[in-house]
Amino acid sequence: LQEIKEKETAMADFGRWAAMSTREQEEVRSAHHQSGEHLKTLLLFASGAIHLLNFTTEEIAAPFLLPEMVDRVASMLNYFLKYLTGSERRKLAIKEPEKYSFKPRELLQSIMRVYVQLAAADTKGAFARAVAADERSYSSQMFPEAMRVLVSSGMLDPASQARMEQLMMQVRGLMVHACPGQPG
Repeated sequence: LQEIKEKETAMADFGRWAAMSTREQEEVRSAHHQSGEHLKTLLLFASGAIHLLNFTTEEIAAPFLLPEMVDRVASMLNYFLKYLTGSERRKLAIKEPEKYSFKPRELLQSIMRVYVQLAAADTKGAFARAVAADERSYSSQMFPEAMRVLVSSGMLDPASQARMEQLMMQVRGLMVHACPGQPG
């Protein structure tokens, strides 16, 4: 996405674009097209994987809550959520995202459903602990921002919002106990 954005920016900068030779312009267009095709394929695979995870955790969450898996799943979800809700998301803003099958709100909705489904199936609190323990990607701002985006676009029903808020509070509580004196 970042490479596509850089090419779009170069092509939109009329002064810079005009200063390029015809050959350089064609190289940029060609690289943009190739990057776009590659991106489209990657996004389709990524979207498919998240939708499959969403579907699977809806039916059978237990394997994802096993001690061997729960930390990895939480870290993966946190990593994606960080990019979709944090300051990094500006890097994801491209012209015509639908051209590349990039649907960030739908991706965010699917990821949030996985969080909710795993939290609902987790009777021991392992998933919330794993989310809170992820020092690489977890931020206390992720869940509120995700909910804000989804609620404002009408993509989060009240029941899911309540379950998400419950997980958010559980994770914050774990963070406060793990780091007394630090905001959750």
